[in-house]
Amino acid sequence: MIIIQFLEKPSERKLLLSWREPARCNYTEQLWTLRKAPNATTCALSGEKIRRGDHVYSPVGQPLNRSKCIRAEAVQLP
Repeated sequence: MIIIQFLEKPSERKLLLSWREPARCNYTEQLWTLRKAPNATTCALSGEKIRRGDHVYSPVGQPLNRSKCIRAEAVQLP
């Protein structure tokens, strides 16, 4: 089970979050950026389908969770 905690939104296109995936990876402060999904996949937060070209947040760099995406519409921050 993946545990995601939103920490802050430093800009319109960036998110800082905590990502915990037992037995795989743990990132206490991971930067994610807004982009278009390169492939069809599933949102790590909502479980909804993501189509190629949808706006998603994904991790910056080459972390172990680099293939994961979060639908931009699923992010609800004050």
